[in-house]
Amino acid sequence: MECDDVKEAVGLYKDGKLVGIIALHNDDAVTVCFRKRCYTTDKNQKEIYYIAQAWYSGLIPSLQIRKLFEATKEQER
Repeated sequence: MECDDVKEAVGLYKDGKLVGIIALHNDDAVTVCFRKRCYTTDKNQKEIYYIAQAWYSGLIPSLQIRKLFEATKEQER
């Protein structure tokens, strides 16, 4: 996952430790990394970015979701 391709990303934290990342790419593909595994959707799957956050939040008690990155309009070009 390259940062210059990322529109926005959130970190998944459990007990203060980063356990996962969910990233939305410029083409609206989504990458979900949890522990040591990463999966990326096809393009135009923006809704998965929000669904994945909700799913992990419901799955893991006391999970914290924190914004890691949000591209500016210039960076998205």
